Amino acid sequence: MALFPDAEFRPVTRYAPGGPNHVVSSGQHRLVFHTAVTQAQSLFDFFNTPKNAVAHFFIAEDGGVEQYIDTDFESSADLDGDHDIISVESWDDKRIRDWTPAQVEACAKLAAWCHKVHDIPLVKLPSSRPGLKGVGWHRLGIPPAPGGAFTQPAGQLLGGRVEGGETWTLSPGKKCPGDPKIKGVVDAIIPRAIEIANGDDMSAADVKAINDHTDDRINHVIDVINARAASQRQLIKDRLAGLRKAVDRSASPAEIKQLLDKLAKSIDDDDDRTPGRAGPASMSSGGAARTAVVGDVGGPLDEPTEGEGAEPRPAGARGSVT
Repeated sequence: MALFPDAEFRPVTRYAPGGPNHVVSSGQHRLVFHTAVTQAQSLFDFFNTPKNAVAHFFIAEDGGVEQYIDTDFESSADLDGDHDIISVESWDDKRIRDWTPAQVEACAKLAAWCHKVHDIPLVKLPSSRPGLKGVGWHRLGIPPAPGGAFTQPAGQLLGGRVEGGETWTLSPGKKCPGDPKIKGVVDAIIPRAIEIANGDDMSAADVKAINDHTDDRINHVIDVINARAASQRQLIKDRLAGLRKAVDRSASPAEIKQLLDKLAKSIDDDDDRTPGRAGPASMSSGGAARTAVVGDVGGPLDEPTEGEGAEPRPAGARGSVT
């Protein structure tokens, strides 16, 4: 079985072995992203309804991933391209919008996994022409509506199906997955997937968590230093006051010497406990650490859509979701 380890596997059984829509892929060569035109955080109920076309994956707003079909098997989301496409639907708040940061990370991890398991190259898919390999988006296989046009002509980044390309929908003119998400695939998802494939699997959220923890620890140390410094200064002041009182009442030389020795020891202890009397700057990865005050002068310390019609019979034409 080919199951993405970061996904919750919720199999749509009619696509599993023995199901009426089960078809073994001839080999997965393309990863194609869609947008679901939905506010739902799962498409299982929709996909689990007979006659609705089904994608392999869904990426929720928070980056959660659901897998519905083993990627060794065909989905029904890309019509003529189903034979070698791994299809990915995504949350979009029912509008054209960019990926959330969590979606970018999830999509990149999925792309890196597809590269490892299915040898799909982490490069931009240039068109829907058969025989090509890479990471793309639904619009590559969508012809413009009669008399209409996409943001750019076919063959450019935001264009639709080129001549000789496969058709991946029964609804010409669909914008899926929208200009912002198309740009995000090229500018964010593919570069991040390459980093992950090369061993850098630490996300931006992981880095931020480490930086926040580091800042918290630094601030704690600074608080301890400041508390000890304040306590030591108070001890010096108390002993100095005691010395002054002893002088005022004409205490014996021995008592005054004893008080002077205690005062000197307090000052020596303060020097020992205060790192960097000149006030070294605190080192923080996030730059959020507070300033430690040392001494008397502070040191800067597309709706899963309605589908493209009925899903395929085992030997029939296939449908597609956005």
